[in-house]
Amino acid sequence: MFETRLEVADLTSGHVHPLVRRESGVGYALGPVSPDGRFAALYRLKAARYQLGLVDLSTESVRWLPVTPEAHWLT
Repeated sequence: MFETRLEVADLTSGHVHPLVRRESGVGYALGPVSPDGRFAALYRLKAARYQLGLVDLSTESVRWLPVTPEAHWLT
């Protein structure tokens, strides 16, 4: 299992904070960002389940989708 920390940095203040709340044994990977820069794909590996979410980069809220993305590298 891999473990990652995705963090957001405020370029004005220099403040850095986690993009998502960390959970033990859960790995995250940031995917592509939308052309307008508002959303990004977020991947999560939790309890042997690979999941796709969308993160609103302005509010940092994540909506986990009821789909499993293709992940040939996991097999």
